Amino acid sequence: MRETTNQTVEEVEEEQDENEFKDINDETEDTSVICKEFTNEGYNVLLKFLLDNENTLRKLIQSAKKEQELGQIPRYAVPGIPVTKSIYMKNHLAQLVTDFSKEKNIKQNDIVEAALIEYFKKYGYKSEVETLLGI
Repeated sequence: MRETTNQTVEEVEEEQDENEFKDINDETEDTSVICKEFTNEGYNVLLKFLLDNENTLRKLIQSAKKEQELGQIPRYAVPGIPVTKSIYMKNHLAQLVTDFSKEKNIKQNDIVEAALIEYFKKYGYKSEVETLLGI
């Protein structure tokens, strides 16, 4: 336990700020130098840190990209005249469509069209979908 009786509040806060930049899991060099100094040594420490953690950083970036892609609802400009197409589905699935439509502020027919397009692309109708959409 450290003795803080001789330290001023400013000194204690400064020490806490310095410790804030340290990675708890990093058992290598002190990375707080990166934020405090702009010297060749500081850049070398940063570079070494990035190289040592390259795989972890790549995984983080890839998972962030996947999350971002998952969060975006695909929208398609499907040409043609709208027609009524009645389908039967289970009541719970129908409720999910209704809830999703309200929550995401998207029309139910847009949800169904996007789902069908994604389904067709995934299961063998990719070229037909691309022709339909003019891609």
